[in-house]
Amino acid sequence: MNVNTFLNVIAANIDWYMRLRHMNQESLAEASGVSPRTVGNFLRPENRRSSSRDCHTMPSGTLANLYKLAWAMGVEAWELLDNMTPEQRQFHDAIERAYQQRCTGVEDVAPRKTTRRKTRA
Repeated sequence: MNVNTFLNVIAANIDWYMRLRHMNQESLAEASGVSPRTVGNFLRPENRRSSSRDCHTMPSGTLANLYKLAWAMGVEAWELLDNMTPEQRQFHDAIERAYQQRCTGVEDVAPRKTTRRKTRA
């Protein structure tokens, strides 16, 4: 998979989970602790502009920022890297809920949603 395709997979997955969680760019940035511009770079990799100092350097998100975005949306980072269709994603989530129900014995296991701990002063 080439880099541009990989970046588009990440963008599509972030967009999918943002819509599922009823989030926009600003609310995801606030929840994750990254800047709205960084969220925008992940969502629209084709619109990234090179920095004024070095015309060969494109802004890109780091794995640490990808992890923060995933955590803020209540998913694991690998889920943003996987090339699943929406139907496959829903099927995966249904299997995961069924597995959790079987392991815990709880009939009604809600979809995952984590809360972000405050780490900044």
